[in-house]
Amino acid sequence: MSTLQQTETNPYRGCFLWIVLLLAARCAVMPFMPLADPTEGRYALIAREIAVSGDWTTPRLWMDGQKVPFLGKPPLYFWCSAGCMKLFGINEFSARLPGVLSFAITLLIVWAVLRRYTTQEIGWRAVFLILSSAVLFVASGVVIVDMMVTMAVTGALFGYFAFTRESQSIVRRRWSILIFVMLAVGFMTKGPVAIVLFGLPVLLWTAWFKRWKEILEQEWYWGITVFAVITVPWFVLAEQKNPGFIRYFFVNENVLRFVVHEYGDKYGSGHEHIRGTALWMMLAAAVPWSIYIVYRLFEERKHLSFKALFLSEEASLFLCVVAANTLFWVMARQLLIAYLFPAVPAFAAWLSILISRYPCLRPETDPIFKKASIVIGWCIVLAILISIPLTAHHSTKYIIKKAHTFSGGKQYGLYFVRRIPYSAYFYGNNHIIAHPNESVEDSMNYSRENNPLFYIAEKKYWTELPEAYRRTVSVLSQESKYILYYVEKNAR
Repeated sequence: MSTLQQTETNPYRGCFLWIVLLLAARCAVMPFMPLADPTEGRYALIAREIAVSGDWTTPRLWMDGQKVPFLGKPPLYFWCSAGCMKLFGINEFSARLPGVLSFAITLLIVWAVLRRYTTQEIGWRAVFLILSSAVLFVASGVVIVDMMVTMAVTGALFGYFAFTRESQSIVRRRWSILIFVMLAVGFMTKGPVAIVLFGLPVLLWTAWFKRWKEILEQEWYWGITVFAVITVPWFVLAEQKNPGFIRYFFVNENVLRFVVHEYGDKYGSGHEHIRGTALWMMLAAAVPWSIYIVYRLFEERKHLSFKALFLSEEASLFLCVVAANTLFWVMARQLLIAYLFPAVPAFAAWLSILISRYPCLRPETDPIFKKASIVIGWCIVLAILISIPLTAHHSTKYIIKKAHTFSGGKQYGLYFVRRIPYSAYFYGNNHIIAHPNESVEDSMNYSRENNPLFYIAEKKYWTELPEAYRRTVSVLSQESKYILYYVEKNAR
């Protein structure tokens, strides 16, 4: 076959290069984005403590002026982030690198499975849909465990899809073992919820099409053995070093948090929303494609058989993933949009299959999409650019750098008024004066009774300080929402 013929028959020839360039661009931005509080600062701090202390069994976190064990999640993400810090130094890039790598592996899984068991066109299109999902792409460079959970759940679900379509027994066994491996990865990242996000849609799809044979044919013995080898050792060691850990983790964090409001959370309450919020969060997680397909299905409602849309075994497993995972979070009040991320790759696969089956849904046939596609690209770029000052606003990095500049290279201490943000421990190293959460008045009294130090106050706490006190201090700098000041000796 000539080179010209190969080019004509392979329209996806340059896709791989574009994917690499986009991921490289995402990585290039990460070092310039300071760690934002509370989530990024907290998880990066946990990884930093592992890298510095060398204790890989018990993740630890600074809270209320004390270093305490962090038992709310298994440590796989923190291990990976700490490992990156060992290789590339303790910085933002290292803390965020596991998220981008997880995102890249997710793309690879989706492409490999769909290319082999559907068509090359469906595989490449699904990858494009995931890459151009603005929220997911931006979040891939953020310090959150959910991107690794997304990779694990996607690997298990797409592995199951491959298992149901593979005819060779030895290959089916490999896919089955891979399912258990990916579930173990998800379990070691966020716990039993990874199994739920896999199991619910698989059970729904199996009951719908009466495909119980696929479940019975799984490599249960070897799969459970591999799962146990990956997960059990750390839980045993963690319980030995932290008695009561297993009960707290499985009962409080993975059962009670879904049924009662006060479930004994040791690490701060989550974001509360009204029940049903997961519906719009799913739409937002898959923007712009969630809005696009709703619009197109409505426009083509007279030409499509909606019964046929839901009865296709090829596409329905992915549709079950979106439906089951969304409904699972619908009744939850404490949730984040990141909890819906594991459903986005399945949504992309379902939409890609749908577009191949119904040419009227192809984006290139839609004049509105041709204009919107340019807007989508610029929105992603704009979202990343906006996130830089947003993270700076919620980070202590620059105000601590100012304190270091004013110190003139001499030893100094930093005292945060009222409470200490997580990112302060990350950036402040040994300069932070640890103290429990306290009243603004207690912070003011400390400054009067102790040696001269630099003080940092959020603007909302600064306004709570008496005006007479504020007149006696020297304001050195203001960065975003923080004020750096110095208390003179004669003002004590």
